[in-house]
Amino acid sequence: SVTAVLLLRLMEAECCMCYDTTSEPLLLLGSVSTSDSLDRLEFNDLEQEGPLQHKARAHLYLCGHAVHTRCANKALGPLAHVLSQGGAFLHPLHSILAPTEINCPICLMLCNVLCPFPTMDCIEKQGHPVISSSGHSMPTGPIDESSLFQIVHRSMQDAPVMEKWKATRIQDPHRRICWALSSAKSGGISESAIPTERSDAVPEEPVCTLFGVLQCIRTLMCASLECVKVGDSVRYNDLLAMFCLMVSLKPRALEENKKQLCAALVEEGDGFCLLLVKTLLQSRDVTMFVAEYTTALLCSDSCAQLITTVMESESDLPHNGLLIALWRELGCLTFLKAIMTDTVEYDDLMQVGDGQVNFFPLTSGALTDLASLRRAVTVMLLYLLNVPRDNGSQNERSKITLSSIVRSVVEKGGGTDKCLQWDLPICPQDARALVQCKRHHVAYEGVLEWRHFILSRVFRLPNSHTQLLLDVKANAPCSVCDEMVVCRWMCCLCGKFLCGASQLGHSEFELHVAACSSAIGIYFCPYKNCFLVQFTRNRRFAYLPGLYSDQYGQRKPSKSAGCSLTLCNDASLKWLSVWIRSLWAVEYKVVTQIRRTSPGQT
Repeated sequence: SVTAVLLLRLMEAECCMCYDTTSEPLLLLGSVSTSDSLDRLEFNDLEQEGPLQHKARAHLYLCGHAVHTRCANKALGPLAHVLSQGGAFLHPLHSILAPTEINCPICLMLCNVLCPFPTMDCIEKQGHPVISSSGHSMPTGPIDESSLFQIVHRSMQDAPVMEKWKATRIQDPHRRICWALSSAKSGGISESAIPTERSDAVPEEPVCTLFGVLQCIRTLMCASLECVKVGDSVRYNDLLAMFCLMVSLKPRALEENKKQLCAALVEEGDGFCLLLVKTLLQSRDVTMFVAEYTTALLCSDSCAQLITTVMESESDLPHNGLLIALWRELGCLTFLKAIMTDTVEYDDLMQVGDGQVNFFPLTSGALTDLASLRRAVTVMLLYLLNVPRDNGSQNERSKITLSSIVRSVVEKGGGTDKCLQWDLPICPQDARALVQCKRHHVAYEGVLEWRHFILSRVFRLPNSHTQLLLDVKANAPCSVCDEMVVCRWMCCLCGKFLCGASQLGHSEFELHVAACSSAIGIYFCPYKNCFLVQFTRNRRFAYLPGLYSDQYGQRKPSKSAGCSLTLCNDASLKWLSVWIRSLWAVEYKVVTQIRRTSPGQT
């Protein structure tokens, strides 16, 4: 199972600071950030006039390395402990006099959260073999008729690591996610304005915290699938972050705040997070709940076109947009069921081994054409709807068409209200409106085409560097400093040009990102072929290489020797993967060593 693979790799972890193998609880190093990439990939601006206010979402990344609580506090310095014990009036000084972030000693990731380390204590108490890095032993058969996820989830609620979690000066992921979202909505605030974990002046808001964590889990799933669409793959770190966030949510907290939490999710229109609440409260019935939700999704009005419409071409927008949207929705359900259950009866769904999990329908190879896409959707439907494996041979199952499955489900389902019993404080009409598959506004025609479309539409970067120079009028002087294009930076998100003269500093860029983006600012210098990424939360800048290169790999336009510069596929894939997952503090070491110069002095 997916959970077994994650636990096997986690059992090999040790403190990356002291390398002590004692039984002291470990904490996973993580990084929380915000990004509006998923909202921009909806391309809602194609059907609406005027600029849109894009929604920022929280992302969590776990590098897989762990530390002891005492080691993390030692890395922050003794002054951090003094300030944490000094009362609320000293909290504003904490971010100035003591760090609130550390670097992972192994991968140099900038860490701002510490996540609880999943444990298997209850398996040991029941006398079953635990996971070992040498023998890779796992408990055979069900333990109290529970899945591995349920065992770890119960164990995490009483584990000593949950108490150690609060003893460090670095924030826990729940609180950090909540404050990251609140600061993004307010246009971005400095790190010093973020309350610390022990701040007495900040009241606890469990509903807001649970709401943010649930949506973060959904964001991790969607971001991983959007990366697959541009040619990347589902990573181990993505599954680890989903798993750790899910097991860290306490069922008691969900039950106590269920009414207000469900009301907030209904207002947000997020049916998947409602399903997530239901499965975490009653994890034994996750298979039935996922099947009900999948049935309700196919019975919705939006999926009726899968039966009545026959595609004429690859670019048939109504069917293509619906099919790729259904693929992403079923992909999220597949993640949920695969993590929370142990039994995988379909060889054509996933392959588990060597510490990796490969979902065959959730790869870029499954999106090469519409026939492959329909087959991927069909495989996931057979898994989510619990179609028995012994229902014919694999060759016979491969002949099952998507339209026949949808038609059979619709005939037996009888509508959304009958096939979905929420058992949550929501109205039936709200449930009918929540379980919908919204059609995409742009047809998906393959990995390369989709990658170039995003770069052109979102970042305003054509395939040819020469065409970009012609579009920006390279001979036109700057309207501020009267210099040529060498000091002008284009905002990739809105197309506006800003002056990068040294005497202006960063003020113009900081003011622009507050009005243009809710998360980070991304600027591109056409003349130098480089990016400038601005991080609003801690007022940092990072200079990153551009995506244009010639046939010899040369990226500087002045040294291309007459060769034309075009978008590099490998660089474009890495750039889009970092942007979608918001991995700026993970992939680029320059983020930890920000140059305190002006944008014009690169």
